[in-house]
Amino acid sequence: MLRMNPIKSVKRAELYYEKSDAGYYQDGGLGCEWLGKGADKLGLDGEPDYEHFKRLIRGLDPHTGDQLTAKLIENRIPAWDLTASVPKGVTTALERGDDRIQAAMWASVREAFAMLEEYATCRVRIDGLQDDRVTGNLVGYVVEHADTRPVEDKSLPEGHRWRWMPDWDRHLHVVVANVTHDEVEDKIKAVKFRPIMDLRRYFDRCFDTILANKLTHELGYETETTWKKNGKYHSWDIKGIPKSVIEKNSRRSVEVDELEEAIVAGKQAANPTAPDHLSAVAKDKLGGTSRHGKRDDLTLAECREYWASRITDDEGSAIDETIRRARLGLNPRPDRDQAADKAIDFALRHHGEQESAFRWEELAATAMERSMGQASPADIERAAKRTGVIFAHQNGQRMCTTAELQTEDRYIAGRSAAGRGQAEPVGVPEGFSRRMADGKLLNDGQWRAATGLLASSNAVNLVEGPAGAGKSSMLGKFDEGMRMAGETVTYLASTSDAAKELAKGGFDVKTVAHFLLDERLQNAAAGGRVVIDESSMLGHKDAVKLFRLAEKHDLKLIFVGDAMQHGSVPRGALLRVLKEYGGIQPYLLTDILRQQDPAQRAAVKLLSEGDTLAGLQALDDLGHVQEIGDDAERNRAMAAEYVQAQKDGKSALVVSPTHAEAAGITAEIRRQLREAGKLGEEERPFLKLVNANASEAERGLASTYQTGDVLLFHQNAKGGFKKGQRLTVIDPDALPLSEAAKFSLYRPETLPIAAGDRIRFTGTVKSFQGDHSYKNGDTGTVREFTPGGNLRLEDGRVIRADAGLLRHGFVETSFGAQGRTVQRAILGMSSQSLGATNQEQLYVSASRAKETVSLYTDDKAAVMEAVQRSSRKLAALDLLSDQQKAEEKRRRLLTGQQERQRRLGLIARLRSAWERVMPPQPPRMPPTHLNRLGQQEQGNYHER
Repeated sequence: MLRMNPIKSVKRAELYYEKSDAGYYQDGGLGCEWLGKGADKLGLDGEPDYEHFKRLIRGLDPHTGDQLTAKLIENRIPAWDLTASVPKGVTTALERGDDRIQAAMWASVREAFAMLEEYATCRVRIDGLQDDRVTGNLVGYVVEHADTRPVEDKSLPEGHRWRWMPDWDRHLHVVVANVTHDEVEDKIKAVKFRPIMDLRRYFDRCFDTILANKLTHELGYETETTWKKNGKYHSWDIKGIPKSVIEKNSRRSVEVDELEEAIVAGKQAANPTAPDHLSAVAKDKLGGTSRHGKRDDLTLAECREYWASRITDDEGSAIDETIRRARLGLNPRPDRDQAADKAIDFALRHHGEQESAFRWEELAATAMERSMGQASPADIERAAKRTGVIFAHQNGQRMCTTAELQTEDRYIAGRSAAGRGQAEPVGVPEGFSRRMADGKLLNDGQWRAATGLLASSNAVNLVEGPAGAGKSSMLGKFDEGMRMAGETVTYLASTSDAAKELAKGGFDVKTVAHFLLDERLQNAAAGGRVVIDESSMLGHKDAVKLFRLAEKHDLKLIFVGDAMQHGSVPRGALLRVLKEYGGIQPYLLTDILRQQDPAQRAAVKLLSEGDTLAGLQALDDLGHVQEIGDDAERNRAMAAEYVQAQKDGKSALVVSPTHAEAAGITAEIRRQLREAGKLGEEERPFLKLVNANASEAERGLASTYQTGDVLLFHQNAKGGFKKGQRLTVIDPDALPLSEAAKFSLYRPETLPIAAGDRIRFTGTVKSFQGDHSYKNGDTGTVREFTPGGNLRLEDGRVIRADAGLLRHGFVETSFGAQGRTVQRAILGMSSQSLGATNQEQLYVSASRAKETVSLYTDDKAAVMEAVQRSSRKLAALDLLSDQQKAEEKRRRLLTGQQERQRRLGLIARLRSAWERVMPPQPPRMPPTHLNRLGQQEQGNYHER
């Protein structure tokens, strides 16, 4: 494991690492050395001089004491600690006499650090630039430690010398000084460490993989990988070390786990919806703040005497036998190429489910987890190239995709391009006007879009506009024109929430997922127009299915969406592919109509245009951003605003980036509602099934599952499983893993519910009476508990206690909020949710409200930095070179021309045949002025 943490105090660092250099267990043969290209540049090699180290972390020349960097600001981070820890079984084999492991451990640290060092970056601020530059050099000071912090041994009497003793735990601290050499400017600068921190999972897996690979292929050990309860990677270790020995020397981990359990229990007592674990950051802090100081009165020899006393004869024999087998090469060695190929295949299937293009480091990290101890990082990269992974650099990042994913993008782009001029225009009917049913007039953008769609001869069209720009009103007018022309339209939405919102405008709407499975709907739509709302949320896999149906049934597709909102959860960047690669020119709606206050509307306008920082600053200037440092106080303020909105009869929506933060806000809303008499005093636990969000690749592995998990089949599957059936996991090895595409994985939790609670359905749930099905996104209010222990809602229907697919409905994530419109929006965006806070998240959240939007945070500056990041996905075709993109465009234009010529030839032949058998027809009347308007609009605006 390679863990990274900033060192914030020079003094504390000096005291801690001084113990390592000035005799800390000096009789134990522990190493200490300089590391990195940056150390070479500063003339640091050989046995480290601790005075050099102390100067360096202060930003001074290690030899002269002169200032190294241009600025030494107050409160600067002097260094980062990269702790390279080995598994307990590896430490056990090392302490029992296999000194080869120490050399392998040091070699692994050097290799992993060399890989990490290539990502070293500095800032460039000359000649007005605001840029970063990769320097590729760092200075590392490495010290080796052999133990954990002391832990109480309760088997020994009070006052015994060994009552408080460490466990064995071999690890190395790599102290990375905050200096790097910029060769372009020939200056020593501060390190911009964020690019490395962002890839800490990758570097952690690199170190683990390198060491595990050395133990397997060079030292002869057999290794095994361990997985967390949720199926995610945990660690690896030597196979054959007794579990009892591992447990004896993991007391510090057990101690931290027990502290976590106590803290979580306290939080859940106050808030039953609180998470059942601490975040990784919080647990890391707990480990740091709860540890005992190292004992200065011990030698490593005495520690080893204590450690040896705890190993039984049987345990010692088992350890020695494991080492003997390794030394003699008696263990099987895995096929490196085969393991790497299999791991890359898994990683591509896993990441390719949600992304068309992904960072190489993310793909490699996943592959390394699946081939731990079998293949090296170099083996993984060779397998990727052998498999046909396509590499490219985008914005300084190494990205990758596959030929299959590029083919998927090409198909969408190609069908879009080939559809130009291939549809018979409906035409703008006589008497068609801007006036809507409520007497209001469409604005220019809405009118251009409505008439343009009617007059378009394209088989694929796109309408784009920001949230609240009147897309539904425009579609209503378009629908009116279609009906006047005797035509009908099929309306689809990418999500159930979007379908419900569009249905409020009087449209008969189905989800895309429903349409793709319903042949009756497909046949009814044949030959007509199909509108797809919230198209930014439509993944490429479903988009391809939709385009294939369009070919089969002669459908004309009209995509409607907002490129600045959240993209799809499945892979794809549909709107960009349609525009940039399919050549579709969108009809643009630019005027925002939703926000009633002009100043708030202007702020949302900035957010919709991608000027996120200016938009957030505008909201702040209006007094809509509140910075409240205390979590409880901030939650109280948000809950009070929500409860007040209910009293005022206003629709309100609370939005938070993460479910974890939402849980705290929900608990406070429920508390205040209970105080106000709006929530019952009695509370009962009900089943809540939480989607594990496991990819199909993960669902195909037994290691993903734990006893009690629930499989929910969304299709009929082999083995007699029916759509809608649930299967509770008893034995993971007995599951129908080959049918992973046909079920989702859920984990059971407990949901406290009281009368008055607002619940949100997270999947299809039938009422107890069987007369109604609640869909994902539907909400309801609990009226009472039934005598049978079920829930009766305000609509009178009963929901079974084991329904499972529900949660509290007071707070949404921005994904759940997209497409919603309310009078008041209340946003909770604390520093604990910064990882999920971005440009799209803020825009979607803030644009929901007609009247007011309020944003609550504990760190305004951190939020302002976070919202400048974008979560927009890349398309697979984005990884083409400029020359390849130009060739793709030329090929699409040529294909489109050939398709038009083919179609014109077919029409000419049909006309000729028709004229031979039919008498002459009277001349057609000239087009109406509105048809002329449509043709002019088509020529001037859209067909350019």
